[in-house]
Amino acid sequence: MARHSHLHLRNVAWYWRRRPPRDLSSSGQKAILGLSLGTSDRRLAVYRGIALDFALEEICAMTNPRGDQTIRGLLARLRNDMLLQAETERAIVSPAVV
Repeated sequence: MARHSHLHLRNVAWYWRRRPPRDLSSSGQKAILGLSLGTSDRRLAVYRGIALDFALEEICAMTNPRGDQTIRGLLARLRNDMLLQAETERAIVSPAVV
């Protein structure tokens, strides 16, 4: 599997970190977008990181780009949707024993 420089393992969880393009940054500071991928599995982290990369590229391609906080919100919503989907699939495959 290829190395993904935007994925970082911290303790046992993978994190996604990217620097947004300058034209999207509302302030002159170098902002870094970062989200926990909610997994310790590298393959799943790569999959989720690639999905977040594509989402960031789509945001960059918008004709009316949004501010930093809105970009973070959109990416966090996508990440939360991926986590919810994974939990739903896990619940369907192996129902919890009460």
